[in-house]
Amino acid sequence: MNQIRKPIEPTASGQGRRNHLLEMQRALVPMPKWLKPCLITFIIFYCLFVLTGVAFYGSDNAMNMVMTVAYCIYVIALLIPFLIRIPFMGVMNPLVYLSLIALLSLVIRSTPIVIFGPINVSALLDFKLEDVSLFRAKFYILSALSVISMYAGFLLLNKFPLPVLMNPVKSRNYIIVPLGILIAFVGLFLFIRLSGTTANHMLNILVSRNVRIYTDEVYGFGQYMILIGFCIPAVLIWYASDIKVKYKPHFWILFLSALAIAYLAGGKRSAIIFPIIMWFCVHIIIHRKLNVIIPVILITFFIAFIGSTAIRRMIGMQYGFTPDVRNIRVFDFIGMGLQELRGREALNPAIPIIARVPKETDLLWGETYLMNILRFVPRKIWPDKPIGLDSKVGIIFWNQEVGKPPGGMAEAYWNFHIPGIIIVYLFYGMGLRYLMSIYLVNHRNHAATVLYVITLVRLDPSQTSVTKWYLLIIPAILLAAIGGYLRFRGFCSSEKALPASVQGHD
Repeated sequence: MNQIRKPIEPTASGQGRRNHLLEMQRALVPMPKWLKPCLITFIIFYCLFVLTGVAFYGSDNAMNMVMTVAYCIYVIALLIPFLIRIPFMGVMNPLVYLSLIALLSLVIRSTPIVIFGPINVSALLDFKLEDVSLFRAKFYILSALSVISMYAGFLLLNKFPLPVLMNPVKSRNYIIVPLGILIAFVGLFLFIRLSGTTANHMLNILVSRNVRIYTDEVYGFGQYMILIGFCIPAVLIWYASDIKVKYKPHFWILFLSALAIAYLAGGKRSAIIFPIIMWFCVHIIIHRKLNVIIPVILITFFIAFIGSTAIRRMIGMQYGFTPDVRNIRVFDFIGMGLQELRGREALNPAIPIIARVPKETDLLWGETYLMNILRFVPRKIWPDKPIGLDSKVGIIFWNQEVGKPPGGMAEAYWNFHIPGIIIVYLFYGMGLRYLMSIYLVNHRNHAATVLYVITLVRLDPSQTSVTKWYLLIIPAILLAAIGGYLRFRGFCSSEKALPASVQGHD
């Protein structure tokens, strides 16, 4: 655990300066030459495919074509970072990464809906399907507005001070890795105690949140989830600081143990999916290369995993195996995963918000963003503390006490209507630019790499995302401080650290 990767150190000479700047460019993982033309070609043919599909195979819903055109506009908006000159083009550039993730998600989840038309849901039973199609069209246009605002904020921010961190000469992974795993185990033990017994806890993670049973009335689990969150950053910092650790079996044992701890805390699939995505991002950053085979394997695994857990939840609700469940094959998991992804898109909580706000439901006027700041005020101190936005969506629009996260765009819309989307995502884009710049200046600091990845993967302008980010970033910062990674050298200006000639490099 003591081996630490030693990158090229810049020198005072002109050649050393150029090498340093090129290393900063490579820190965002240069895109393969084939990726941009292949992606642009695919998107063009994909848009033609969905437009042709809705024309020949769509339902009788007259508004389906309007929805599909709006959808194509959103898809093209996500392609903008590949069509313009952006600072430090690379796979791990925030605009490129977020666009790739959004495009992948859209293609998998939304294609059947935009071709064959939406289905009505319980939150919109008083509307015709034509109205639902128009609401979805508005959703796609507003989503396009949000990403364009994010791009604008990213490109507008140019001058700002950047903190510079010192690089430790020796890794302290022998301290932070066992410490992170130990704290997570303690957090899991305390979390299980809330259910009374291990058997009750396992049953609680099998069923939905509204039917879980605990030994006492519990309002939140944040204090326990922060403890459990120590395990993932610990192994990620270890992986980032030792380029040969992937050949060590005990690393993979600890990594799988960390995933198991995170999953056993609440039975959420995101507890497995997001740490694996973070590991993959750290992997390509330290190797400075995108291996396409790994994402294909991970996507297949994620879809199958989602399908398998959907079956597991069905078992948990039935409290026993059925003959159909016992005979399910591996490929059925993939089919079930695709089916659930499409079902989730059909039940997109953002659509009722767009349909009913502000005509039937009042604006929140910044309540959710204030709660992001006051998140850690205990409910015992603040008995009337507002419930989370996902729970509010379930209660108001579905009349169910089940959390339904609406996403950052719908949250901004519910708070301040359309101007809120523009303002929130302008600031989000500025934050992404600042985040990337801090990482580039400190890319030799391995904890900075992990903090960058955690924030990029887990944080967006939604209350649910901010909460999940807190649960990982706080342990990551504490572990980085213990490991000696957060010793400040001072501040430098962005103009000096990131010259314009390199900022615009494509």
